Amino acid sequence: MQNHFDSWVLEQEVQLPVDKAILGGKFMGSAADGKVAWLKSSVPLAVGDSVTARVSKIAKRSYELEVLSIDQKSVTRMEPFCPHIQQCGGCPWQAISNSEQVQSLSRDIDRMLERATGHSIPWLPPFSDPEPAWRHTARLHSDGKGKLGFYGPQGLLDLVYCPVFTSNLNTLLQAVRALLPLLTEAPAELRISIAENESSGTLSLELHGLWTQPTIQKITEALRKLIQSSASVHGTRLIAHREDLILKAFPKTRFSRSSSQTKGSKKRRASKAFRTPRRVDSAPKTDSYNRSHHQEIDVILGKNYNELATVPHPASAFMQAHQKGNLALVNEVIKGVGDAKTLLELYAGSGNFTLPLARTQLQREILALEYDQAAVEALNSHAQQEQLNIRAQAQDISDLPLGDFDHIILDPPRAGAAPIIDALANSTTKYITYISCHPAALARDLESLCERGWTLECAKLFHLFPHSGHAEVYCRLRKNA
Repeated sequence: MQNHFDSWVLEQEVQLPVDKAILGGKFMGSAADGKVAWLKSSVPLAVGDSVTARVSKIAKRSYELEVLSIDQKSVTRMEPFCPHIQQCGGCPWQAISNSEQVQSLSRDIDRMLERATGHSIPWLPPFSDPEPAWRHTARLHSDGKGKLGFYGPQGLLDLVYCPVFTSNLNTLLQAVRALLPLLTEAPAELRISIAENESSGTLSLELHGLWTQPTIQKITEALRKLIQSSASVHGTRLIAHREDLILKAFPKTRFSRSSSQTKGSKKRRASKAFRTPRRVDSAPKTDSYNRSHHQEIDVILGKNYNELATVPHPASAFMQAHQKGNLALVNEVIKGVGDAKTLLELYAGSGNFTLPLARTQLQREILALEYDQAAVEALNSHAQQEQLNIRAQAQDISDLPLGDFDHIILDPPRAGAAPIIDALANSTTKYITYISCHPAALARDLESLCERGWTLECAKLFHLFPHSGHAEVYCRLRKNA
C-alpha cells in the first residue's frame, strides 16, 4: 500500500484522514496531488477519523473512494445510535455531534449564498434541537412482498423500529404493519403522521399499479377495523387507480386520456424501485387501456387529520417532520412579515404558514396558491371555520397573480422557484420571504434576484433534519429603492 504519491490510480488502497463533513451528508479528505477525495462508507464517519480506502473513480478534480476500515477514531467521534445504519443510510452523520453538524451546514451554506449574492450573509442564530427522536412523520414503502420501510443502498429495509421516530410514531408504525398481509398485489406507499404529545395519528395509503376489487375491499375493511381497534390510528385515507399511481408500477403505459395526472396532484417521476411490479396478471395487456375499467378510488375513514401546533394537517399532505423546528420556523416567518397587510403565499400546502399568519392579524389579507387540491380545500375549510381572511386556490404556480402585495412568501419544492423567478424579481412587492430545503436551488434563485435589484437582509439555518446532512434555510429579501 502506498501512502505518498503524486496521483492515485483505480483500485489503489490509500490511507488518509477525514477532513470535513459536507452538506448533503458527504465526507471528504484531501489527496497528495491537491484533488478532493470524496469518501463513501457503509459505517458512519467522523471528522478526524483516519481511514483506509480504495479508489473507485477518478475525475478531473476529485477522486471517489470506498472506505474499507477506520484505522483510528477521532477524539470527537460520537457512538452511532442506529442498528440500521448500513442498510438504511438515511442518517450518515450519526458519528458527528449536533453542534458540529450545525457548524458544517452553516459553513457550506454560507459559502454558497455569499457566492450567489456577492456579499457576506447576515446570519441570525441557527435553530437546533439536541433531541435524538425528532421525526413525527414518515413516508414508507411496501414492496408487495411483506416488507415495509425505507429504501437504502441494499434495497428495502424492513423497518420495525426507527431511533429517530418519536415514541408515538414508532407505536403508530407497529399498528400499520398489521396491513402488510393484504399489500401483496403491487408496491404501495404509506405516510404515517402524528402530532407531538398525541397518542394516535393518521395513515395515508397509496396503492401503485392496478389492484383487484376484492383486495381493495379487504384493505378498506382492514383500515376501518384498524381505526376501531387500535388506539394508535384515528384516521386513514386510501388512494388507488389514480393515473400517476398506476404509472409508478407501469411507467410505459399509454393512457387514453391526454393527461397523466389528476387535477390538483403533483407530477412525480416514477421511482425506479417501482418499475417492475411483483405480479403481472393485472398489468395492461396493450399500450393503452380503458380507464373506466379501473375507477379511481379515494376513501377517507375516521378523522383524517392531525392537530398540529400550527395547522390541522391532512394525512396525505406534506408536513415538516420536525415539529419543534417547524414551529420555530413559522414564528420566524411571522416575525419577518411584521405588519404587512396583504400577503401572497406560494406553495402554501395546507396552511403551515398561512393560518398562523392570518391569526396574528385578523385584518390581514392572504392569497395562498398551492398545487394540491385536497390541501387547498382543507385550508379554505379551516380558514372559514376560524373566520380568517384567507383565499386559497389550487393551481400550477407558473406565474404570479395580478395585484399589489406587501410581502410574498414562498416555500417551493426542492427544484426551487425558477419558473417564477423573473416574475418575483419584477414584482411590485417590497419584501420576499424564501424558505428552502435545497441550498443549491436557493443560491441559484438568490443570485437571480440580487442581480435584479434585491438585497438579502438576513438568513437563518434551521437544523430540521438531524444526522442527514441537510437543512432548511430562511431568507428575507428587500427590494432596493
